[in-house]
Amino acid sequence: MADKDGVADLKGITTDEKTKYPYVVVRYMAAVYSRRQVVFKPSGQAGVENQNIVCIHPAPYANGKLKQECVDELVDILKDLTHSSGFRMCLVLAEKSCIFVEPDGQTKSSDDPPSGGVRIKSVGEENQKKTGQN
Repeated sequence: MADKDGVADLKGITTDEKTKYPYVVVRYMAAVYSRRQVVFKPSGQAGVENQNIVCIHPAPYANGKLKQECVDELVDILKDLTHSSGFRMCLVLAEKSCIFVEPDGQTKSSDDPPSGGVRIKSVGEENQKKTGQN
């Protein structure tokens, strides 16, 4: 899944802000989910911060693609979160690339990210909408 430089080959992952990749989908029950943005920071603690998924890495992208080590770290973070919450999660890397993470730690790569259903917006999304911030 990675090239010789450790860069993930995941069907077009880029740093383009318009795409908003990667992000995480949290499945609460059939057809009910929320979306969490992934934030990369050069230092600090990985996990959840302000309802975002935080990955610690000083340079997460190389040649416009997310590094495989960052994908692996994000999957490890989601394994911890799914185990503690009991909710299935999906790391969406691109339009046709995602990794489902189950509460028992199993993972499954797919080219069919979650879509449809009822999206529960986070408090941060509601506040951004009210203040006009993006």
